Amino acid sequence: MAALAPIAAAVALAIGVLVLAIDAAAHLLPWSRAAALADTLTPLAGHVLIGTLAALLALLVRRRHILILVVSVPTALGLHAALTLVRLPAEPAPRTTGSGVRIYALNTWDDHPDLASLEHALAALDADVLVLSEIDAKKRSMITRLAKRYDHVMSCAHRTECAMVLLSRLPVLAGGADRGHNDMPPIAWAQVDASTRGGGTLTIVGTHVHRPTRDTILHRRQMQTLAGILQKTPGAIVLAGDLNTSPWSASYRQLLSATRLAPAHALLPTWPMWPLTAPQVAIDHVLVTYDIEVVAAGPGAGVGSDHAPLIADVRVRRPADAKTASNPAP
Repeated sequence: MAALAPIAAAVALAIGVLVLAIDAAAHLLPWSRAAALADTLTPLAGHVLIGTLAALLALLVRRRHILILVVSVPTALGLHAALTLVRLPAEPAPRTTGSGVRIYALNTWDDHPDLASLEHALAALDADVLVLSEIDAKKRSMITRLAKRYDHVMSCAHRTECAMVLLSRLPVLAGGADRGHNDMPPIAWAQVDASTRGGGTLTIVGTHVHRPTRDTILHRRQMQTLAGILQKTPGAIVLAGDLNTSPWSASYRQLLSATRLAPAHALLPTWPMWPLTAPQVAIDHVLVTYDIEVVAAGPGAGVGSDHAPLIADVRVRRPADAKTASNPAP
């Protein structure tokens, strides 16, 4: 067993270096088939990096190889979970005049075990805009009741392949929800008048991109389509939702480089939150254009979904022209 320990460390090091090299190479051709395939691995780049460093340490110290490798597993899991858990608020920050537009984004999870508690949690929110995905047939009555608390509802929940809802308490100048074709991710959007929350208008786009682990090429095409939609959307923009891609991924980097978007928060693992509250992968995001000031952004308390919710308070730096409302649909 002792003789095999250095071999195990060397194999772990080789695998780690290979995965990290694939991740790095994917960024050279972000829309290639190779990059799309690599994006099935890159969400775990942080874990792989920790494991690779542990394997290198084990070979350098030339002792306790297996112990070092074994300890690296809970270390990687614990560090990633801590990135989110230490930022969970005891309660949402109080709202103040001019504190900005509060956006709450959540993948509600098709298999949510307790819809009554989910509805109670959503109804108690002090949010201006809700962006909700995976709104299946079981949740449509919940949305109908929640809509009584919001003046505007953009929904394609009646279509299983779309299942997005955006609810707004702020005046909506234009909006909609759709998935026009297979290469387009589900989108719910609204151009809102935020004059009561710090001034200006902004377009909030909620989406849920296909998982690369299920279809790498479809994920890539949907990210490309999303980038094209955002490129044609003028003014201040907030993109919120489950992108099924991490900051390590080529598709994420390409989305940022192709648009005017930047992350509203630091690295924030959001999945999985069930069966243990130990999020490991940062696949839910809030991204904003340069003319958006992020007052605060971070995770919300768990509501029984396998995803952590995201909460962002944003404010338009320079008021946009509220006279024209442009449809972001392609």
